[in-house]
Amino acid sequence: MLKLARLLHHKGLHVTFINTQSNDKRLVKSGGTCWLNGAPGFQFKTVPDGLPSLDTPVTCIVSDGVMTFTKTPYAAEKLGVPIILHWTVAACGFIGFYQAKVLMEKGLIPVKDLVEFGWGLVNSNHYFLWIVRTDLIDGKPTVLPPELEKEWVVGMEIGRNMKRDEVEKHVRELMEGVEGARVRKKAMEWKKMAEISTGPNGSSSLNMQELVTEIGMFSRN
Repeated sequence: MLKLARLLHHKGLHVTFINTQSNDKRLVKSGGTCWLNGAPGFQFKTVPDGLPSLDTPVTCIVSDGVMTFTKTPYAAEKLGVPIILHWTVAACGFIGFYQAKVLMEKGLIPVKDLVEFGWGLVNSNHYFLWIVRTDLIDGKPTVLPPELEKEWVVGMEIGRNMKRDEVEKHVRELMEGVEGARVRKKAMEWKKMAEISTGPNGSSSLNMQELVTEIGMFSRN
């Protein structure tokens, strides 16, 4: 949220960053606010750790999606201003929460046939990140077809053997071996995609500008 606030401020918006008193103390102690000391148009405010009370004039609230109290009469509704929810969880986590009810209605939670589910994801021809616990199904080891292991390919499985020799083996393979070179190559591909997305004409930058424009419309209204 602080990174988002910094981006919005960089775009020319006046920002008041609201935090609870206890969290604000931890943020200040960690030096998380030092880069904004004296920055015009950016200020920090705190609310009690109980019910919030906000007396700063605002035109729009940008809230972490999990902070549901901002949608109650104590905040946005009481102030009569629009609210925008920014979900700080990963996209896959947000989609999981968003579609949980639908998945439950379709009987896909819990997944009874992990291999069929996996092939459905593969056949959709979209990238996905799938983290599978070894004893996910009935406490038994999960055996997946090798075709399903092509996902993002930027990690290695260490298993349950946490002995120092096994850890050393995996680290050496990741840092020095052929497998490690392949993983680093894949990571660089994802890095390049991220750079394109956050570039001047990238999707992330365009979405940010659209958000700034929408907030600006609220203040004019």
